Formats: sequence, C-alpha cells, structure tokens
Amino acid sequence: MIPACAAGVAGTVHLGMAEVAVRNLLHDKVRFLITLAGIVVAIILIFLQGGMYLGFMGAASGMIDRTTADVWVVSRNSPNFDWSRPFPERYLNKVRSTPGVAEAKTLIFGWAFLRLPGGGTEQVEIIGYHPSRDGGWGEPSGFVAGDVMSALGGDHIILDESGSRKLKLGFGDKTEVMGHEVRVTGMTRGIRSLTTAPYIFTSYDTAKRLISYIDLGESNTVFVLARARPGVSASELRDRLAERLPNVDVLTKRDYSRRTKLYWTIQTGMGFGFLMMTFLAFVVGLAIVGQTIYAATMEHLREYATLKALGATDAEIRTILWTQAASSAFLGYALGVVGAAWAARALDRLGLLIAIPAWLYAGVFVVAVVMCLSASVVSVRKALSLDPAMVFRA
Repeated sequence: MIPACAAGVAGTVHLGMAEVAVRNLLHDKVRFLITLAGIVVAIILIFLQGGMYLGFMGAASGMIDRTTADVWVVSRNSPNFDWSRPFPERYLNKVRSTPGVAEAKTLIFGWAFLRLPGGGTEQVEIIGYHPSRDGGWGEPSGFVAGDVMSALGGDHIILDESGSRKLKLGFGDKTEVMGHEVRVTGMTRGIRSLTTAPYIFTSYDTAKRLISYIDLGESNTVFVLARARPGVSASELRDRLAERLPNVDVLTKRDYSRRTKLYWTIQTGMGFGFLMMTFLAFVVGLAIVGQTIYAATMEHLREYATLKALGATDAEIRTILWTQAASSAFLGYALGVVGAAWAARALDRLGLLIAIPAWLYAGVFVVAVVMCLSASVVSVRKALSLDPAMVFRA
C-alpha cells in the first residue's frame, strides 16, 4: 500500500517506483489472489483452446504432412483428405510417364464398419498402402508392435493405440471388417484421426476388398502420390501433371494440407468456435485485471496525488501501475503454464487432441502481457489526470 502521510510517501519514493508497485499490489492479498486466479484461468483457457485447435488441425492434415511426396493427385474439388473420392487408377501410369517424376505410388482410403468384440459395429477409416521399407508414402509409423511390413501375408490390419482402446482390440486379436475376417498384426502410437472413426492401416489390395462397397475395384484408386526428380520443384511438377490429368486436382503437399485445414477451420465453423472461446478468455482476463487495478487506483487517489505533489513524474506514475499489471501477467502466466500442462495431459488421456508447440508458449505470453497492460490503461489515465493540490484539501 502507498502510505497516506507525506512523510511516509517521501520515504517510499526512494524505494523505487517498481517496489512501490509490488507493495501496493500485495497490500490486499485476497484481492490479489482473486486477480491472479482470473488471469490463470484465462491463460489456461487460451492455451487449451489454441492447443486443441492445433491438435485437431494436425490430425486433419496428418496423413498428408507425414508423407514425403511432393505432389498429390486427388479427386476433383476434394475438400480434404477424409472426403476424397475414387478416380481411375490408370492415372498412375500417366503420372509415372510425366517428365520430372522420380517415383509415384497409389494410396487408397475409404470408410467401413468393424465388428466389435462384444457385439455391435464401429465405423472406421481404412487406409491402404503398399508395404515397403521405402517410407513416406502414407504408411503408418511409430510402431509399438509389428512394423510397416505387418500388413502383408493376408487380411492383416494395423491399429493405433488410441483406436484400439475404442475398438477394444489388441495385438493379435481377430475381428471382421465388412464381413471379412481380419487380424491385428501391428500397433502404432500417435496416429489419430480428426473424426470419431479410428484409422485402420492395411495393404493396398486388402483395403480394396474391405471397402469395395464404394466401387473401389481393380480400376480405381483415391490418391496418387508423386516425388519430383532433383532440380524439379513441387510447383513445377504440379503444373506439368495438371496439364496431363483431366477431371482431377493436382496439388502440392503443402497446398493440399492447407486446403484440408481451411475446410475444417472455415467451412465447418470449427476455427470460428475456437477463436471465439479464445477471445472470450482474453476478455474475461482483461475485465478481471482491469477492475482490480482500477479499484486499487481509486482507493489510493490521494496517495498518487501526494506522489505528484512531491515531484513524481508521469513516467514514474505509469511505472507503478504498469509494474502492477506486468507482475500480475508474469506470475499468472507462470501458473497458467503449469495448469495448462496438467489439463492437457488429462485431456490427452481422455482422447482429445492437444498440441502446444514452443511458439504457442511465446504467443500466449505476449497475450498475457498485452492483456494486463491494456487493463491498466484506464487506471493510468485516471492517475495522470490527478491534481496534486487535492492532497492539501480537507
């Protein structure tokens, strides 16, 4: 608290304005703790909303981003990976014969129903790849059991641990997919689908049998992936392929990933929802900090006037109030990081997708500082407008 008497103020001025700010902030500990709690909650909400959005977008484009292909050939107007439709498989030969193509492979995708061990069915997303040690063509990774070649040898499937919990299947278990008996011969970790349907990986030929109900026969595929020869850029290869392939879209990996993320962000309204929740968290924190600092300022108007009467400059008054705001931001951010990490782990165990990269920590820190400093603007203006003569009035 800033002392009420002039002698006390004179002594306090020599302590430094920053120290005055800290003492003033901690004077009413209950109020300070309430303010801190509000900031921490706001920071946690911002972290979780941003982390969930990034996690969902990472899952939405994960199958695209994990490949090393430079160009994707997809069905016309394919909005994202999960809604792609089949097109003639003969396009693979056209891709391979295009100048600048080093290698090309097909990748198949489709929806199906899996029989649960306890009865009933669950919808799954089947991805058919060509098992080989040459990675980067859409095959699974992060194996905890089996390997990329485990899809060979029959109707074998590979599950991710997140999907196995939902499907109640483990390594070596047997079940049925669209009436075909299959066996789990591989398990991965960290490959999650954006939708509620888990991914199932299997060989290209097996996938065709399992999802043949949508006419994925011998003559159709869903994706053709191509790598460019050295010296040929991805955009150059895309343009060459687009000239030769009618009735399909030819996209660089980066463009297809962006298209997928934009679909889920804008067309589904998902991005607006996360943005709105983040904005509300910011407003809540702004209101709590602003109200607390303003109330503290109003309680000590005469003390601020005394400081000005003793010669304190506007910059020194700003230092007091901005130090209060910045101290709240730093401490609230530190506690918010701890709370967000704990909440993220809890949500991850529940199956929610959370991704908090390093740049998000920096971004939220900036948001916390801006939030608290912005909240002090009204208090600063009020303190600077004081007439020092008021201290001498009765």
